Amino acid sequence: MQKKKVLINLFLVVAIIIIALTGIYVVAQNIPVAFAMELDGNEYDQVFLENIQVLAKDNYGADINISAQKELLYDINLQKLGYVYDFSVNEEKGYAIVICTFGEFEVAEVFFNTKNPYNSLNDCKRIYVCDMTYLYFAEDSYYFAKTNELLNQDLLDSLREVAHFGSYDDLTYESETINFSSKSEDTYQLAKKHPYLIGSDSFPDGCAAVTGANIIQFWDRYKTNLIPNYNPGSSLASNYLYYGKSATTDKLTSDLFYDMETNSTGVGATIDQFKTGMEKYVKRNGNYQISYNSCMSAGNFDYNIAKNYIDNGWPIALFLSMFNVVTIKTQNNSDNLSIKISKYNHTMTAFGYKDITYTLTNGTKRNDKYLVVATGIKDLTTGYFNISYKTNIKDAFGVQIN
Repeated sequence: MQKKKVLINLFLVVAIIIIALTGIYVVAQNIPVAFAMELDGNEYDQVFLENIQVLAKDNYGADINISAQKELLYDINLQKLGYVYDFSVNEEKGYAIVICTFGEFEVAEVFFNTKNPYNSLNDCKRIYVCDMTYLYFAEDSYYFAKTNELLNQDLLDSLREVAHFGSYDDLTYESETINFSSKSEDTYQLAKKHPYLIGSDSFPDGCAAVTGANIIQFWDRYKTNLIPNYNPGSSLASNYLYYGKSATTDKLTSDLFYDMETNSTGVGATIDQFKTGMEKYVKRNGNYQISYNSCMSAGNFDYNIAKNYIDNGWPIALFLSMFNVVTIKTQNNSDNLSIKISKYNHTMTAFGYKDITYTLTNGTKRNDKYLVVATGIKDLTTGYFNISYKTNIKDAFGVQIN
């Protein structure tokens, strides 16, 4: 098996457009390539074509005929993940799988002289889990693609732990480059690695329970009876590193899901249900008291109040309609932002802040205000939340447990 992750070049985009418009042979890097009409020139096709040209040339030499068609692939939650490409090189069959997870396109598998594992399937949804793990969904059940063996719930849950997933709540993607002559940062985090627990498909609309679980795990470092027989993290020099998802934290999330009476209203847990559920849990586990300290002022989120609570050691529960998660990469005098945006309601936990003031290359000032968050989303567990960009903060409060 050979794999390769690629970037798309302009020449390739032009070649794909010609293919999509004509459906006939074209010449790309001196290789004649024929495609079925199903290839329409989208980003998956572009990644597939660039890879298959390079790999086929490596395996078969320069004189190559390539033809291909594709079928839609889903993730284990039945969301679009990518395509399986059934191709021929000099009439010898092979297949490739191209997926997109959180805006990143990659070739997950390429096999030459090998039968497409989904080839014999008809009326079903083809599912790609991870390397060499192929399922399909038909008649409300999951089956292995190669053996038609029915999967039970325990096996499905195990596969979800290692699976690739497509978009979360129809996330959209943006990017921005900030060129600056100088910048200053006011930044602080409650731990070197803060809690970053995620939800489970067994608990739909459970983001409030995950937020609660992240907060409980944080406080268990200091209030050790909150999570029975559990160590939430470890010290490294002067830093503290919280552990990730485990059977114990899954039970914690499950307990909070029911304590909050999640989905009794059909829209997940309300803010009042979140607070009541957290109170039930801390009372039952250690007989602790919990207090909520509002970050709102005159109905609006007050960033300075939130920063003050974090400085005092309190994580922040955020209740949002629309939200963003930002990653920041600094190179020379540029910050490159990758921004994921959802239009849906969500709940996250803030464990720090990053307040950046730029002096831009044109001399103007720019101030970006972020919270350091645990998102509760698989494959996007942590990042920065821009408090002012395509979001509405419905409520936010620092959470203290004594």
